[in-house]
Amino acid sequence: MSEHTLVFDGIGKRFGEFKVLTDVTGSLAQGKVTAFIGPNGAGKTTLFQVLTGELRPDMGTVHWDGAEITGKSPADLARLGIGKLFQDVRVFRNMSVMDNVVAALCAMETSSWSFFDLVLLSRRSDLRDRAAHLIAQVGVDARLDALAKDLSFGNQKLLAFARLLAGNYRCVYLDEPIAGMSPAMAVRLAELIHHMVENDKMTVAIIEHEISFVEELADYVLVLSQGQVVGRGDAAEVLGNPVTREICLGL
Repeated sequence: MSEHTLVFDGIGKRFGEFKVLTDVTGSLAQGKVTAFIGPNGAGKTTLFQVLTGELRPDMGTVHWDGAEITGKSPADLARLGIGKLFQDVRVFRNMSVMDNVVAALCAMETSSWSFFDLVLLSRRSDLRDRAAHLIAQVGVDARLDALAKDLSFGNQKLLAFARLLAGNYRCVYLDEPIAGMSPAMAVRLAELIHHMVENDKMTVAIIEHEISFVEELADYVLVLSQGQVVGRGDAAEVLGNPVTREICLGL
């Protein structure tokens, strides 16, 4: 594996008496795509929530570029260059397509801003030009002044992806990125992820149930079942393993 930018070691998490994660250890390679796969209830989303600061682990540590980041908030991690695309679409529904991305760019300009700051910053031509470029790059099929709530689910997800790109992150987590998207939009998203990795050397981690999408994108795969790692390695090798297919697909 190439240089590791993010390492998680011995992660454990329980809710009450129920163990969700047990001694989960792994890493993300710089400039590569690592996929987390496994059946429903395997602990994939909980692991993502630990790695993105939404949950604090009961055991274990997370390190980014050699520094421990265990338990840091999502906002702190964003400032360190780590972002996330949520499975559910999180855009400002009553704001325009343009202003959604401008708001994300404004957040990168200052760590603390009010609505008044947004109004002032949103008038800057450089930010609006950058936002328009990102919207065109991801392929949102809507007018720039259209309200986000009036977009199709797929276009809202592309808009959320444009907002993610506005963060200029070095590492991103994508939670079921093509869920609810049309095949054409899924192809477009795959192209964008390829570009992020190959051109920007971004480190990408994905949770995805669509194995064909994982086969197309992933360099490495981590297989989880019942809160434990049961397989790991090069994507072609792991995905070609009959045991992996039985765990993930019941085949």
